[in-house]
Amino acid sequence: MKTPQTRRHPDFSSPEPASAPRANGSCAPRAARQAAPMCGANVLAQLDADRTDERFPLAVLETPSVRDVRVSVQCQMVSGEVDQACGLVARYRDEDNYYVTRANAIENNIRLYYVRNGRRQQIATWSGAVTANTWHAYRFEVQGDHLRVFWDDQLVIDHRDATFVDTGRVGLWTKADSVTYFDELRITPL
Repeated sequence: MKTPQTRRHPDFSSPEPASAPRANGSCAPRAARQAAPMCGANVLAQLDADRTDERFPLAVLETPSVRDVRVSVQCQMVSGEVDQACGLVARYRDEDNYYVTRANAIENNIRLYYVRNGRRQQIATWSGAVTANTWHAYRFEVQGDHLRVFWDDQLVIDHRDATFVDTGRVGLWTKADSVTYFDELRITPL
């Protein structure tokens, strides 16, 4: 049996890493952390505080394009008045078609959506502790029509949906004025 190869993607340790996702975020010095040390001296940060509610900054990797995948990241929601969110994207076709799971510190929930033809549709939700200014382990597993979301290593969403069944890219997501830090992005084909 072949073991899946985990691709460790940007740890954002150089000022503008060549392997970083194309994004409207930027690399920023890592703030002092209360959690366990992470690699590198920088994070990918969404710093634009535009309060437009239906604005969804994306950072999508050019490769790989995979069908069944585990995407994980360390994220920290720092601030935001409209939203304080961090998200993971899978099976991304284009900016109008993909799956996204997002955690929101203001609402204390995690939701799973599909975005089809530019319209976001919630398909599952979990309510619980989602704290700002703390590093969290966030993981999204997509295998066939089975979608699973983990928050700090706890399974919080287990759902089936067949909206997108083909390969697609992976990425990071935020909403509105969320100032969010991302680190330790990992992609593992399943």
